[in-house]
Amino acid sequence: MDSLTPQSDRNELDRLNRDYPGWSVWRSRRDDTLAGWVASNLNPRSQYDPTLHGDTADELEDRLKNPPLRIGGLLVDGEVLL
Repeated sequence: MDSLTPQSDRNELDRLNRDYPGWSVWRSRRDDTLAGWVASNLNPRSQYDPTLHGDTADELEDRLKNPPLRIGGLLVDGEVLL
């Protein structure tokens, strides 16, 4: 994290990363301004979407509690796994 991220957001990011260990939670940016809340799925073979978005930490956490299923199959070594 950096000086652009307020301490309250850092605390929330730390909590979300601790509470949802299969995800990497971070803040997106638009130029030098913080924008949305994002979670990247750390398991490339997971059945869940690879990336979740929310406008707020609460909105993202709702998605983390019940992530949507991945659409389509996984692409591994040039083959789609269903």
